[in-house]
Amino acid sequence: MRPLFLGGTILGWVALCFGQGEGPSLRRIERWYELGYYEKIIHASQRNGIAFQGKRLFYLASAYYRVGQREAALHTYRQAFGGMPEAEAVFHLEYARLLHEKGDWVKARQQYQIALEKGAPAQEIQLYLSYLQNATQARVDTTYRLERLALGCNEGPTYAAYLVEGTLYYIHRCERPGCKIYPTDGYPYEQVGEVPLPTRYRYHQGVVGYRSPDTILLYLSRGKGGIYYMVRTASAEGWTRPRRWPLLPKRPRGQYSVCEDPKTGDLYFVSDHGQKSATGRDIYRLRSLGGGRYAPPERLPMPINTPYDEDAPFIVEDTFYFASRRPESMGGYDIFYALRQGTRDWGPPIPMPVPINSSADDIYYYPFSPEATYLSSARDGLMQVYKVRRLKPEPLPPPIVQRETLPEAPPSPRLLVMTGRIYDARTQQGISAQIVLVDSATQKELIAAYANPDGSYRLYPPRSGRFYLYVQATGYMTYVQVIHLPEMPPEEPIQLSIPLFPIEMEATFQLRNIYFDFNSDRLRPESIPELERLLRLLQQNPNIRIRFSGHTDNIGSNKYNQQLSERRARAVYEWLRQKGVHPIQMEYIGYGKTRPIASNATEEGRSLNRRIEMEVVGIRKSAGQAALESQTR
Repeated sequence: MRPLFLGGTILGWVALCFGQGEGPSLRRIERWYELGYYEKIIHASQRNGIAFQGKRLFYLASAYYRVGQREAALHTYRQAFGGMPEAEAVFHLEYARLLHEKGDWVKARQQYQIALEKGAPAQEIQLYLSYLQNATQARVDTTYRLERLALGCNEGPTYAAYLVEGTLYYIHRCERPGCKIYPTDGYPYEQVGEVPLPTRYRYHQGVVGYRSPDTILLYLSRGKGGIYYMVRTASAEGWTRPRRWPLLPKRPRGQYSVCEDPKTGDLYFVSDHGQKSATGRDIYRLRSLGGGRYAPPERLPMPINTPYDEDAPFIVEDTFYFASRRPESMGGYDIFYALRQGTRDWGPPIPMPVPINSSADDIYYYPFSPEATYLSSARDGLMQVYKVRRLKPEPLPPPIVQRETLPEAPPSPRLLVMTGRIYDARTQQGISAQIVLVDSATQKELIAAYANPDGSYRLYPPRSGRFYLYVQATGYMTYVQVIHLPEMPPEEPIQLSIPLFPIEMEATFQLRNIYFDFNSDRLRPESIPELERLLRLLQQNPNIRIRFSGHTDNIGSNKYNQQLSERRARAVYEWLRQKGVHPIQMEYIGYGKTRPIASNATEEGRSLNRRIEMEVVGIRKSAGQAALESQTR
């Protein structure tokens, strides 16, 4: 038995060695990925890189992406797509974002389109396509010069540089003795550098402000995050222990950046309501009442705040700088500025030019002085601090006569753009309606966006072709139109303004785009867009009841026409019922040839008389509205 045991031992060691050579199984990598253990995936690849082939490479690239190692993520994605061009939507989307940040806009757009077709969120893709369009048209100011600062942290991000009495404080995420690791991305918690502060706190922290002559303001992630202060002292540590800054209210929670208006004394701060805000981070203001007193916090109105993130406010004289992820950005956060109007109002935000803004995240633009202006940007991969200088514009040189005709530079890629306005057909007022673009062949939703409060919209279709355009808003009839987008994007945006008609009792609408086979109640495929429009209308307005009525021309007997018109009205009713609409919302009737709207003496008139109409026969009031009306009575 001894030789047998020895042989079994040798085979076991051989199997173990081969098992180590194969690395972790694909299922284990998928499990680590689902749990957010990105560092485990990266460490496993560093121990056994040969094992990471095929689908494992996609998980490795995404792990690099999610811990902020953009260069490694881009390199790995290029490897992965080189050997296996088809992958899940999330991988195509992340690859598109990396190409976008690198300025490879043509390939980025292709990857965005693939991600959309594979099920990526249409509204998110719409935002990224708008970023892409802005990047191709961005204003460039060659008088700006950016210098990356060497701040003693090369292995992790550095950002949010703040100058206090000649000392430059910044946030870094490099490993230092005693630091704790943030489990979400594998980097240490945010720490203060270059000169550390005695906060006695091992979690997220950073300098966000200074109050002359001796008070420094910090962000600490205690609770949901808030602003604290430390006062300079003659003690060995040099500062008091951090305490909650009493000038800011306890609500809203989740407070980050802070600044003061030098002219009014108002305080501005950023909050995300403890990560419970539907609009992400917003900028708030405390109006100074004098004597150290402030009014309750107010959220700045549009267009400063948007449904996207706003952060890092900084005011110099009459200029308000901040960062925003709004659709006017080139990609992620960009720096915007607004000029003072009156005492406390601000004009429309204007994006800073290139090279201040880039296709990556650009944030924390703090112009303390022309000689001390700092910016944080991820344009080179990890977020880093840059010092900004601006040269005096030099006079333009005299024109040089060219003896040879140089080849023209290739034009920058154009995107399909649709613009217009959605408005109430009666009052002409703008409506913030939802706009949906649907592929006519696959019936798949490609783009979904909302118009601005004034009804204006800007849509970036991902490709050319035939589409259904749906526009819907609560209380209005859903609009549908078939549109054909050209292969070559035109130089100017495609203009399309859309009126919406309000839903009212006894309002009647002709459903002109519903078609049947000859002498039949069988719906034709061309009717699908109109039927989908009705479905959206009833789903969005469950309090209305409608009646479908069928009508014919005068060819044929009364009985035959009445039965045909009723069967056709019922066909519409049944199609909607099978799609989930409750029968309580609908009824149908056939009128035959008894209600013509044109003369039956001509073919054109008979065509108009063959129709399906929809009439609003009931509007159920909500419980709150009924209670309010009963109180008024």
